Amino acid sequence: MADPEKLLRRFVRVIGCAPPYPSAGWPTSSHLIGFDDQRILLDCGHGAVQELLKHCSIEDLTAVVISHMHPDHWFDLAALRNVCFHRGITDLTVALPIGGLDIVRRVGEAINQGETYFEDVLSFIEYDSNSMPLFGTMLSGDLANHEWPARMPRLDFLDGGVVAYTGDTGLASHVGPSLGSPDLLIVECNDVGPRFTSGRTMKHVNGGELGALLAQVTPKVSLVTHYDVEFKDEIFRTVLERNSGLNVVMASPGVIVEW
Repeated sequence: MADPEKLLRRFVRVIGCAPPYPSAGWPTSSHLIGFDDQRILLDCGHGAVQELLKHCSIEDLTAVVISHMHPDHWFDLAALRNVCFHRGITDLTVALPIGGLDIVRRVGEAINQGETYFEDVLSFIEYDSNSMPLFGTMLSGDLANHEWPARMPRLDFLDGGVVAYTGDTGLASHVGPSLGSPDLLIVECNDVGPRFTSGRTMKHVNGGELGALLAQVTPKVSLVTHYDVEFKDEIFRTVLERNSGLNVVMASPGVIVEW
């Protein structure tokens, strides 16, 4: 059987889409963007590398973009670093939000490996809301509405097309305009379930808010991620109540969406 990735010009493959607590076979946030011969990984959460290797060799991985420095979005960089080290790869680009490199260095020191433990193998850059070139795209990321200074990565392709990713964010007046009207929107929906019934301090999006956001942004394709699978049907039903005409896909590991 032909590899479906080779038949698609542009796609996203879900590597992980669980909320901060992974479950069996469901790594946390990680999404592989494919176009031409490039492969860019958006986030690298718990368990992501093991799932990634089922679909993409490390040698074929072009770059990694991290939305923010909460563990469920970047901690598997440690596994990625070790795979690269043992395969002699020392030039994989990893784009961190501004301030992220300091955290990476402090983690290296905290595990008694020294502050350059990650940098000895991976090639780090930092990004913010200003566009910077990244392998056939322009990468930028406005601030999200989240506890840590989180970013909403956006990839503008030099030959046309846009992928936007909310990372972790609650709704705020700037979120919709920052995302624009992308061809593909990867959007979180983690504010669902009993742990969010008091206070709503986590700054995530619930199903109703997600429906409102999609109605504002109107992406060509929406991939809903970073959710508890127990509430999958509830989220999908709530979103479609407001957006029956939109192309909305609920993420699950291994799923491919063309855009």
